[in-house]
Amino acid sequence: MYVTRIVRRQYPRTSRFTAISCTATSLIKLPVPYTQTLRYSTRSQERTKEQSQGGETTKLPPVQKTGQLKRNAFVFVFCAVLGAAAAKLGPEWLNSDQRIFNPPRFTPFTIVSREDISSTSFILTLQPESPNVANTPDPFKDQWQKGTWSVEVKQPQLQISRAYTPLPTVEQANTLGIIRVLVRKEYKGEVSSYLHQLPVGGRVELRGPNTEFVLPDEVTDVIFLAGGTGIAPALQVAHSLLDRRSHQPPPNIRIVWANRRREDCKSPAEQIHQSPTTLNDVKLESGNIVSRIDELKRKFPDNFNVEYYVDEEGTYLDQKRISQMTKSRPSIRMEPVATRIDTRLIFVCGPEGFINFLAGPKKWEGGKEAQGQLGGIIGRMGLRDWKVWKL
Repeated sequence: MYVTRIVRRQYPRTSRFTAISCTATSLIKLPVPYTQTLRYSTRSQERTKEQSQGGETTKLPPVQKTGQLKRNAFVFVFCAVLGAAAAKLGPEWLNSDQRIFNPPRFTPFTIVSREDISSTSFILTLQPESPNVANTPDPFKDQWQKGTWSVEVKQPQLQISRAYTPLPTVEQANTLGIIRVLVRKEYKGEVSSYLHQLPVGGRVELRGPNTEFVLPDEVTDVIFLAGGTGIAPALQVAHSLLDRRSHQPPPNIRIVWANRRREDCKSPAEQIHQSPTTLNDVKLESGNIVSRIDELKRKFPDNFNVEYYVDEEGTYLDQKRISQMTKSRPSIRMEPVATRIDTRLIFVCGPEGFINFLAGPKKWEGGKEAQGQLGGIIGRMGLRDWKVWKL
């Protein structure tokens, strides 16, 4: 049996060329390579080159088939891509049985509790339907330590979604993958109206988690200007810096919570007692926002403070009050204070008009919502040693 082996050689300038048609319907002139005929030795299972002088044989390296080379190249590329994906997604991707979310798909959750905060706002407690949650002691540990994060809630009839910020939960709720969201029923709000009519035991589909802002490692001062449901990311920042991180001394956190009505920020003692509706008598913590604020005040009396502003009572946040907060320090530090700009943070979160008034509007760039130019009251103040971020 004979095989043909292509041998490379240098071609003289006068060598012939042959026209070969290609898939692009064009003609490319390529040199015809010089070939030698090889005889396959059945006795030694080796390819040999027959030489005319002396009958001597010279061993040649085995020739691999083209199909085998293509398969080897495909396996190599596949392994490289798989390794890069595993490195990027981290160990959580490898332990897929312990993950709650599986983006870009939505994950089903069950409403296990609903607690009305006011006539327009309420807190939903959601538990994943996945049976593997018990294998993970704290499935959202990385998100809580990073900073602020959100989940997307799906409205199945209209096929739209809206981002909601989870509220901090107690240790027991963390082991169950519990997510608690503060919802305000807005006029013509498609997702909030949909959530408002869902009963306890109903299903909600979530997707995420989505990191909104990664807190720097060294944070000394935080001023959070929250309007309405903007208190949720404010409590996330306080929870991450005070409860999840063990930096000493802890940073100073001041939250300004502005609401239209007093009922939105009443303490449990001021509200009419109404037990939350739960599924199968599930024992969960009370969802009242003010209760969580008072708890943080008791744990960190020198580092955590909250001020309330209510429109119907005639109390408003103005430039004078913001200036006072940026110039004052609640506690005296004995060690040197870091001077990097990312150690002193001002967050603004709330309705669109609230953000525009305090820090200027956001801007759409490349199909995504960006920070935009700093404006509003804070922009006119000309703060140089504070980093401002709109959520």
